[in-house]
Amino acid sequence: MPIVKHPRATEPLWHEWDRKAQKCGLRHTAYAVNGDQYTGEWLDNLKHGKGTQVWKCTGAIYSGDWKFGKRDGYGSYSIPDPVTKEYKKVYTGWWKNDKKCGYGVTFYPDGERYEGEWSSGLRSGWGRMYYQDGSIYEGQWLEDRPSGQGMLRLLISRLVISSAKQLGGTSTTFTAHHMHDCALSADCKVTLDQWLIQMKSALASRGNSFH
Repeated sequence: MPIVKHPRATEPLWHEWDRKAQKCGLRHTAYAVNGDQYTGEWLDNLKHGKGTQVWKCTGAIYSGDWKFGKRDGYGSYSIPDPVTKEYKKVYTGWWKNDKKCGYGVTFYPDGERYEGEWSSGLRSGWGRMYYQDGSIYEGQWLEDRPSGQGMLRLLISRLVISSAKQLGGTSTTFTAHHMHDCALSADCKVTLDQWLIQMKSALASRGNSFH
């Protein structure tokens, strides 16, 4: 009786190659076609877990949490200084869907700093902004602008202000040596006269006066 041999079903080689190419779990550095590189954890071929991304075109680095290919969780973002080439931290805090979201700290190139809440990459919620001139705004923000209740602290050190309006035939000037608090409106915009009135009140409450 003849023996019939059935050909064994063979899996295409590309199936095996595809399985080997799938990234899942902790992997060594993976390089993209454009030169970007990522070292860390993967899930179903997506960055997921802890990892560090380096962008070749800018040299920027993100190190922190990822979810399904996007920055999500806690992490820090840094860029290289164009002169010294040393890395400077730009943002440290929470992310969601590849954008700043939750509490975080941003460092600006001119030395200014923001500490507070973010939403969809914009300052939103309660936060404190440190400005280059030494003044500090602390209060509510909405879509990257002061909005709602807040306090602006103006640092005045031997600063002389001349009013644009002549009061009593002479210009109004003053000298102070302290930090004073001024409650501001929603958009944090104050005219010079309004600012002088607020400062006069603040100085008077501390026993100082215009002269």
